Amino acid sequence: CATGRVGTACGRCDDGYYMLGGTCEVCPGRSDWWPSVLACFFGVFILFVTYYAANSAVTAYTSSMLATSVSFGALVTGMQSLTVMSQMSVEWSSSWTDFLNGLGFIAFDLEPL
Repeated sequence: CATGRVGTACGRCDDGYYMLGGTCEVCPGRSDWWPSVLACFFGVFILFVTYYAANSAVTAYTSSMLATSVSFGALVTGMQSLTVMSQMSVEWSSSWTDFLNGLGFIAFDLEPL
């Protein structure tokens, strides 16, 4: 096969090459800096939103009972999401399978109990 070609009858380009006019050309170097910059901007944005939400006039008057209720609801929702993982056809470790089966009651699956 010619440089950059692989496969049956040298019919495709190898990794790091692309097809151009019937020949395999070397891919130019990729610039991997933009995902990091995007993640940084997103992180700063989340910090500003969190700061605003935590210090707004609305949150100044919330009661601790409301905060506790919302936190508990988020916890239950997260645990119910974990129970979905036990339904996947994946070979889990025995300890993780036991943990997921134990959470089944939160999703109203009373059979394992």
